[in-house]
Amino acid sequence: METKELNNISLVLSDNLNCFEQIDSNNAYKYAFIGFSFSSIITTTLICFTIIWYERYGSDKKRTLINKLVSSICWNTLLWCCTVQILYTVRFAFGPLPPFLCFILFILKKTIVINYALLLNAITFIRYLFIFWLNNPAAFNDDFWCVFINIWTFGFSFIFQFLRAVVPGNQLLEHHICTGEDPTTILLLPSFGRGYIETFGLVLHVCIYIRIALYKKKQANTFGPVGRSKFLKNLILSDVDKRSISSFATNVCCILVIASGMVLATIGKFDSCSDFKSFPKYLYVYYTYLFIPGFFSIFIFLVFNFRNKDLKQIISRQFSKCNAVLTD
Repeated sequence: METKELNNISLVLSDNLNCFEQIDSNNAYKYAFIGFSFSSIITTTLICFTIIWYERYGSDKKRTLINKLVSSICWNTLLWCCTVQILYTVRFAFGPLPPFLCFILFILKKTIVINYALLLNAITFIRYLFIFWLNNPAAFNDDFWCVFINIWTFGFSFIFQFLRAVVPGNQLLEHHICTGEDPTTILLLPSFGRGYIETFGLVLHVCIYIRIALYKKKQANTFGPVGRSKFLKNLILSDVDKRSISSFATNVCCILVIASGMVLATIGKFDSCSDFKSFPKYLYVYYTYLFIPGFFSIFIFLVFNFRNKDLKQIISRQFSKCNAVLTD
């Protein structure tokens, strides 16, 4: 009897040791997702550099803080492509990575995601500040506040994610997928601090833009002479809105994309080692790490592109130049 139980235990342990055997096997699905991930890295990098160039050199007018923060989002995306996405592509293409590198990868990934959300919140709050608090938005020190906001958001994101990383149940599944270690003992552990910042960002966007919409509606229904200071302020705000790369639609779209990560994590929850071997559930691992980041990045920047006609022309021109160089 004892021998039989020991054999069963050894079979379970042996099975768990090969928990990611299906994911690491040579299958067509894996190579298709790896190909898409590699293509999305190239495409997203080109689009981000184009937006950064457009924000810096695309206009001879004063660079606004809002557009500078959009440029910061693009730099975050480049950081993601050059580190997180490349490392995940390497992990699934060639096998597990060292544990220390996986831990750094987890913290960097989560830091960039939270930094995205905080930068979007900052853009929305700055719109509110320009409209309701500042009498002269043109005198705002854009350079100083851009540096301050970037340091604060990235610093907070890193500290918050590092503290989350040391709490069991947060980085462990992703860490085990990265290292290839058996995740059976940690699959049912509860998470800590997940989704709070994303949810706060979505609520903040909705509340502020409802407030702005009501204000603009009230202004449209107001008749009579307007003071010089208010007239100049409205003129400046109109110019800022016209030249802004971001909008309510693009910001909410970005926040929804970030928040969708919580939904996907819930839907695609793995309860046992066998889930990583069953078809089609094991494909969800490829989908999460190799498809979603690239697809959502391209989708978000296409939204920015269609929002701004000048940006659309710049991107078309840059791709035309690239094609001309490649053909020559």
